[in-house]
Amino acid sequence: MRYGFVLPHWLFWGLLVVFPTVFLILARRRAKADAALKAKHRVTLTEDVEDDAKKADWMPPGNRLTRVIDAVCHGIGVFVSLWTVICVMNYVFEVVARYFFNSPTNWAHEGSFLMFGMMYTLGGAALWLVDGHVRVDVFYAKWSRRGRAGADIITSVISYIFILGILISGWLFFAQGLDRAYLPEWLALGYNMDLSQTEWQIPYWPIKFAIPFGAFLVAMMGVSRFVKDVQTFRHFSEVDGGQ
Repeated sequence: MRYGFVLPHWLFWGLLVVFPTVFLILARRRAKADAALKAKHRVTLTEDVEDDAKKADWMPPGNRLTRVIDAVCHGIGVFVSLWTVICVMNYVFEVVARYFFNSPTNWAHEGSFLMFGMMYTLGGAALWLVDGHVRVDVFYAKWSRRGRAGADIITSVISYIFILGILISGWLFFAQGLDRAYLPEWLALGYNMDLSQTEWQIPYWPIKFAIPFGAFLVAMMGVSRFVKDVQTFRHFSEVDGGQ
């Protein structure tokens, strides 16, 4: 058995940036073409009906800050979610190289779990935006809209204890992977640049940076959700029989 192609570090990082960028550009062009076609022929799609049904329910308007936070977190979440396609391609390449050419790689599995780790940390804020996190809602689901908003206001304040803990510990974890001999002491806390222990030896510090950055995004999303929860609480306190 022999080892085959080794993915260069620059190609790994380049794929993480170039592939989602190209995909999103093409997807936007396709969306514009579909919108133009729909306007020309006056076609009503199922997605339009579902969107209209959602708009029928009152939604908190937010403000300029929340719209910026929501757009940034949603954009990053969509961007990193496309890394899943790269992970699939990695494993397809590994299977073909290993079982058809007897030439396994030493980077495909590591590169994939590093991407999944970054997706997990960077996508948390986008998931919170769409209310996709797991919640034990035995009582919560039965409350009114105002009651749920009030509960969210209280729990969002408590959640910042954990968010700040992840942010601080994640930053220390990242800084310990940087060499203070080459970087300022306020940034670097380690004595060498943290590299993979495999033969691939890819730098780990960019992956580690995703932890505090992802926690920062979640903290910003918490601000956005808090503002909208307060708006919801006030709105339904003024509506008789609000749900």
